[in-house]
Amino acid sequence: MKLIESIFVPVLIGFAASGATIYVNESNRQEQGNVEETLRYLLSYKEDWKLRSFEAIQQYFGNTYTDVELKKHLVAAGALRFPDDEKHGKYWWGLRSNHLDRLK
Repeated sequence: MKLIESIFVPVLIGFAASGATIYVNESNRQEQGNVEETLRYLLSYKEDWKLRSFEAIQQYFGNTYTDVELKKHLVAAGALRFPDDEKHGKYWWGLRSNHLDRLK
C-alpha cells in the first residue's frame, strides 16, 4: 500500500499543478487579448483619437500596468510610435493600419 501511495500522490499533485498552470496561462492570454482589443478600440474610436500621447492612453488604464508593460501591449495591438510633426520631441501612438502613409 505504501508503494502505491508513494507513486500515486506525486502523480496526482503533478497533474493538479499542470492543470493550474494551464489555467493561469490561459487567463493571462485572455487578459492580454482584452487589453489589446481595448487599445485598438481607443486608437480607432474617433478621427481625432487616431494619434494619442502615451500619457493620454495611460490614463485609461490607471496604474494597472507599468510603462513597459503598456508599451508592449500597444505594440502587440498593432500600434506604432510616431514622432511629433512639430518637432517638440514628443511621440504619439497610433495603429499601424491607420497611418500607412506615415511609414517610410
